[in-house]
Amino acid sequence: TTTTTTTSNHNTHSHSGNHHNHHHNHNSDSHNDNHNEQSTNNTKFYPFARHININHLTTLVEEGIPNILFSDICTLNDFVVEVDVLKDDIISTIESLKPNSEIKYPGSCFGTVVSSLIDLLEEHSVAAGNAEFAHVRVLNFLTQIPSLGSGKCLSQQMQPTKNPLKPSHNFYEKQGKRCVSLGGVCFDLYILSSKFIDLATFQPLAHITGGVVLLYEDTENITLPQDIARQVDPQLQLVGTQVVLRLRCSTEMSISQTLPILEEDKSVDQLYRIPFMHSNDFFSFDINFTSGDAFSATSFDVQGVIQMACAFTYFDEKGRLQRHLRIHTFGYQPTDTEDRVYAGVKSDIVMSLLCRKVLKNCYDSGNFAQSRELLFDWLTLLASRVITRIPDNELGNPMIANSELISRIFYYHHSLRLFPHLIWCLILNPIIAETSVHADERAYLYTLLRTLSPEALIKCIRPQINGYIGIDGSPIERDFPLSMNWIEKSKANIFTADNFRHFIIFYTQKVGNIPFPPTSSSFLGGEIEERKHLYITSPKIIYCRDEDSQSRHFQVCLLNDSKIDSKSFGYDTFLGEVASELSKVIKK
Repeated sequence: TTTTTTTSNHNTHSHSGNHHNHHHNHNSDSHNDNHNEQSTNNTKFYPFARHININHLTTLVEEGIPNILFSDICTLNDFVVEVDVLKDDIISTIESLKPNSEIKYPGSCFGTVVSSLIDLLEEHSVAAGNAEFAHVRVLNFLTQIPSLGSGKCLSQQMQPTKNPLKPSHNFYEKQGKRCVSLGGVCFDLYILSSKFIDLATFQPLAHITGGVVLLYEDTENITLPQDIARQVDPQLQLVGTQVVLRLRCSTEMSISQTLPILEEDKSVDQLYRIPFMHSNDFFSFDINFTSGDAFSATSFDVQGVIQMACAFTYFDEKGRLQRHLRIHTFGYQPTDTEDRVYAGVKSDIVMSLLCRKVLKNCYDSGNFAQSRELLFDWLTLLASRVITRIPDNELGNPMIANSELISRIFYYHHSLRLFPHLIWCLILNPIIAETSVHADERAYLYTLLRTLSPEALIKCIRPQINGYIGIDGSPIERDFPLSMNWIEKSKANIFTADNFRHFIIFYTQKVGNIPFPPTSSSFLGGEIEERKHLYITSPKIIYCRDEDSQSRHFQVCLLNDSKIDSKSFGYDTFLGEVASELSKVIKK
């Protein structure tokens, strides 16, 4: 099933509909008949299946060349709805979207429908004097691989050596660029499938237009309605279109790359054009010195300066289209000592940039083993730079194990202490892990990790575990070590694990007579509710007890007990290998 819904945030207009490629009786959808009667302003909101000549479509599908005109499905006026007026109707329809295993679908011609919709928007734009579509969102729901028509994707068996992060073709990239020319049409992708659908191939449609991509592992306790509501509610996030971003640096520095890669203006240096931006989008900029001299010795009393100017179009509270400009100027004090550089390090910011560089390497080369090796080498080289702070009696002490030595080396630099563990956790992350990972899972993580805030990205890399005595008190300890040994020794009876996509509440065997799950009025119940609304997407809430089937979700978060490859096990083994490599670097 492929569903396409278009919405707009600000009382202007939006578009909605579904496209089902299956044999379906036009009159069987009684829910949607009632749904239309309740809609206000005589605005229609319905699945595309009600408007397709099924026999005609089936013939085209059998011939393998579905050729659908969007205007044959419905007119643009029929496709238009006001989000604020019909929000309840939209959410109600979305809640009814579930894959039906009893219906055999001949296939999905997602690309054909997308292309036909853009054709219709372009025709409307020309007829209206090249009018632009500001703040138009097209919400697409897919439960199977687009296997028919334009932009069709091949099964995984037909492309076994394909880089799971790269598209098989550029059809959806071209459609995304067509949307950009319309001045603000954004495509969001909601994937409801555990089977291979080749997400990497049609993901550029969302990336280029500034849309979101969300993958749902199953339909049980699905957070899709909440995620949709958050996307279309202007009170929850500011959305800007036709964004122009300009960065300037001191003459000693320059922007070497943007992560993710942004479209740079061909005529103006360091000016980037972004068609659609959310208020919670994050970008990284890699800044290098323009020469080996960096800042001269006489310029230490002058700050290094980075200035950012961002212009964007948005709707104000009264629904009026406004153009806004923000300018930020940052000053940084140069230094000639490494210790002062390390003192200013923020681990989440550094890991955010490092992760994006790793993702780029995975995309360019498809070599995930190489990315793991690069992270290992990066940590080893950093250790070789900061080892000078460790006392000589510790460096040569045979009583100190290799694994403990690495921890002590970083201990003397407070801002660097977390790096060994963060690197270990990133190496274990499914995006580059050696273990077998679903191709669409890798493609989704690639899309997710490169735009998350540093705070959220760290949770994706290193789950945050907190411990509670009961459900009515604050945590007795935060950021537990990710090991069952620490969990068993703790005085806490209940633990929460937050890895961004899941929020897990784990009851140990010693919990006693405490309500399960936590009551909504309890302190822990309040924290769970607050976590649902912390980011742009709601996590899947999982309640589990020790030794029940759901507890595996909590155990997956205990990365210190995980293996890094087929030969070595555990975090201590990893640190020992870093220490061994460090000794070779020092000898060289």
